[in-house]
Amino acid sequence: MKHKFGNLLLLFASVFALSSCSMFNHNTETKLLENTLFYNEWRLELVGSTKVKYADENERITLVITDEPQNVSGSSACNRYFGKVSVKKDKISFKQLASTQMMCPQQTMDLEHKYFQALEKVNAYTIDEEGKLYLKHDDKILLVFGL
Repeated sequence: MKHKFGNLLLLFASVFALSSCSMFNHNTETKLLENTLFYNEWRLELVGSTKVKYADENERITLVITDEPQNVSGSSACNRYFGKVSVKKDKISFKQLASTQMMCPQQTMDLEHKYFQALEKVNAYTIDEEGKLYLKHDDKILLVFGL
């Protein structure tokens, strides 16, 4: 009986320790990703000051930036895209962008086209206290993303 109780206690302590580590890692990762440009999946909310209207509820325009190497990828509502990004302090530029070539409804294709046109003009960014990402050309806001 004493042996079984000891095993049960050891099992309980192990589960508690592992779950504590898991919670710590999750919270630590969350803290590291808050208000940072890298490794978040940013979701497009505004093009300029116009709210994004998707043709289908499953459509999304997303942006994911990695820092080593500095790459960009995401969904452009219809297609997937990828390329290079250069980030230095509050300056950012996108280069060598390529995408898949699927056809979608005209409204979706128009939105995708506007998105890529704006992305090519971006040269600066800020992240506000609410966690919104603003991609800008100098001081003019071109694209606004949320998490």
